Amino acid sequence: MIFLQKFNIQINNLIITLVCLVASVFVPSALLNYIGLGVVLTIGLLHGANDIMLINRQSEIKNRSFSSLKAIFYYTSIILLFAAVFYFLPTLGLLFFVFISAIHFGEQHLAAVLDLIGNTLRYMLYLIYGFVIFMMIFYFNSESTIKIIEQMTGLRLNEGYFFYGLAVSFLLLFLQTLYIHLKEYRLSWQIIIREVLILVTLAILFNYSSLLFSFAVYFVLWHSIPSMRDQLVYLYGKVSVRSLKKYISQAFVFWLVSVLGLILFSISIQQYEDFFLAVFFSFLAAITLPHVFIVSKIKQQE
Repeated sequence: MIFLQKFNIQINNLIITLVCLVASVFVPSALLNYIGLGVVLTIGLLHGANDIMLINRQSEIKNRSFSSLKAIFYYTSIILLFAAVFYFLPTLGLLFFVFISAIHFGEQHLAAVLDLIGNTLRYMLYLIYGFVIFMMIFYFNSESTIKIIEQMTGLRLNEGYFFYGLAVSFLLLFLQTLYIHLKEYRLSWQIIIREVLILVTLAILFNYSSLLFSFAVYFVLWHSIPSMRDQLVYLYGKVSVRSLKKYISQAFVFWLVSVLGLILFSISIQQYEDFFLAVFFSFLAAITLPHVFIVSKIKQQE
């Protein structure tokens, strides 16, 4: 039943992605960038703003007492620690962020399909699938990606890195999917065709869209919204208007603090563009890390 629900959601997402593709061709890129930034700062940040409630719920299920203040302390400490690593060792921080986020993206997208497969194979496929997504975004928006990576790390890459990264990721995805299909768990052709259609549609979208809008479509439509749906079920037992309102009200303070912090920080150092970009993306990467671990723990319980 859960798989069928996720299947229907992904078909709907595929249709919306096609609409975004049409918009990328006919709507000015600047307007789409504003829309992309808006949905990332609202829905994107909101989906990770209820992590303290997820920690508390996890403690309840395990019959353990874990205060909210203690959870906030550990959560904030992890964010600050990774922000420091990302700022002082930006290349290492960026690689680690892509690695962790790739697993996180793959887990959210494929968990319902691969629930009967062993942990090692599952997480390998999560990682490879996430890398395919990242490499497609980077390759089809290589000019912007190269500029941002140089501002963040000082490294000047070229398009070839992303091309070969994408080629290797696709090859590994094909080989591991074939192995799982033949040796571990026979995937239906319906699933395989659907996933191919999704990747092809995303590739075309990324090719016609800016870096920001490409990331926003995948991050919000294919990751944040499905993740919020799973969180609603985990926290409140079902997806409904009432549970969504409760989710937003509980996450609102943490979300508002994040958004206001980014806005105030942007205003305070806007004259130092390179410095701002490095710290800004360090912060976005840092707040992702604890969320990834929390959601992964929850999915292991399901």
